[in-house]
Amino acid sequence: MFNDKDYKLAARHESSDGIGVKTFVFGPDLTDEESSVVQRLNSQINEELRRLRTLRDPEQIKMHAEIVRKLRGCFESHIHFKEIPNEYCSGSCCVHIPWLIATTEKGPIKIGWRKRVIQIDWSSSNIGIEAKDLFAGENVTIEGRMIHAWGYEPATRYLKALLQQDTP
Repeated sequence: MFNDKDYKLAARHESSDGIGVKTFVFGPDLTDEESSVVQRLNSQINEELRRLRTLRDPEQIKMHAEIVRKLRGCFESHIHFKEIPNEYCSGSCCVHIPWLIATTEKGPIKIGWRKRVIQIDWSSSNIGIEAKDLFAGENVTIEGRMIHAWGYEPATRYLKALLQQDTP
């Protein structure tokens, strides 16, 4: 059995939200490669603790439900919604901000928050029109069969226009 005083601090990671992790190692000094591994794993432990605490936080739970409700509300009709992890940010800061795949009569449409905009992606649907053709007058990011909306109201408007398109 080793004495606690014989362990050396190998890594520490402290977050601004009050979570800190220290890793101590017993034995010979770590090589640069070993030290790098310990640092990386220490950071991963910190991030996972932050993710789990965010998922349990009552305010974040409430925010999650509100985001899902509002994203669903952008669709006039749907068959099914599947919640998926945020595809823009996978960090603990965004674990409570899910994206959705809405199964519509035109096929699946992916929708979710990306920073300050809602990304709408219909590339897997039967709607063949490109964003530049359908939304030519909009001052937002458009690319292929994807558009960004500056909030729920424009997202609702864009989805309505999309779902009115003829499909093959």
